[in-house]
Amino acid sequence: MQKLIITIFISLIANNFIYSQSMQIDSMKKSMYKAGKELVAFNKIHSTGVAIEFIGLGVGVIGAVTSSSNGSYGVPIVGGVIGIAGFLIELTAYKHIKNAGIILEGNGIAIPLRHRKSLQKSFGN
Repeated sequence: MQKLIITIFISLIANNFIYSQSMQIDSMKKSMYKAGKELVAFNKIHSTGVAIEFIGLGVGVIGAVTSSSNGSYGVPIVGGVIGIAGFLIELTAYKHIKNAGIILEGNGIAIPLRHRKSLQKSFGN
């Protein structure tokens, strides 16, 4: 009878340990998913900002070339404003990297730099 009670007690402890480990893994997966979404948002917003900057640059250059012949400087100014707007959009994207870092750091998902070389060897980089 004592062996049965001890066996049940040990199995309950093991079950509780396994359950808590699976809960931690689920929490870590959710954190990785949230951080991944933040990084995807960064990529999208940053790419949009860069594209708008290039559109503004193109408008500004075309406006500068055409304005020299007719004396109108409105188009180059508009191109510059579009370029500045693209730059500001690009700057706002970096908050998503910060958010991803906070999510990962808050859940203890950080790779110390001292392990960087061993990881590079493991992954063949």
